[in-house]
Amino acid sequence: MAEIRAFIAVKIDERIREMAASLQRTLSRGDSRVKWVETNNLHLTLKFLGDIPEDNLPLYYQALERGVSDFSPFKVTFQGLGAFPNLKRPRVLWMGVREGKEKLSALSKSISSSLVQASLLEEKELKSNRFSPHLTLGRVRSQKNLEDTMEILKDKQNILVGTMEINQIHLIKSTLTPKGPQYKVLKNFSL
Repeated sequence: MAEIRAFIAVKIDERIREMAASLQRTLSRGDSRVKWVETNNLHLTLKFLGDIPEDNLPLYYQALERGVSDFSPFKVTFQGLGAFPNLKRPRVLWMGVREGKEKLSALSKSISSSLVQASLLEEKELKSNRFSPHLTLGRVRSQKNLEDTMEILKDKQNILVGTMEINQIHLIKSTLTPKGPQYKVLKNFSL
């Protein structure tokens, strides 16, 4: 049975993508080794699924329809920059979500619950679901020469980026290539 790598996400509107790209350019000054996320690939991940059987896609579609059925469009505000696991040893550089954070968390939980009910996700994953809404800007390849990037990031920790409306989610197929991941939306689900 063929498998595909997939995740569930919110696509970012053009204005926020442009602001994120501008921040990436600012952060990339200096000699740091960070793999920046391509502007067109910027998204808010609600649930990473990993490799799933392609034959099960209709079941995922049904579960996602149920998972979003109680939600209507809402706004999120992007504000602040940070790093996982922390600023001292960053591995992922991100843009935060302020307004709408709770609704995004509830949406992620509803989707995961629906996947568990459809036996497409193990219940233990639901219990260990520590969802932290963020927009990944880049992944740190080396801690070398990272000082300038981290100084800029700390300086912009509270930057207000903008607000957008979330009115749909997407099931996305991710194909890993030497040039980076390529994403293809398999299906949209309206809130």
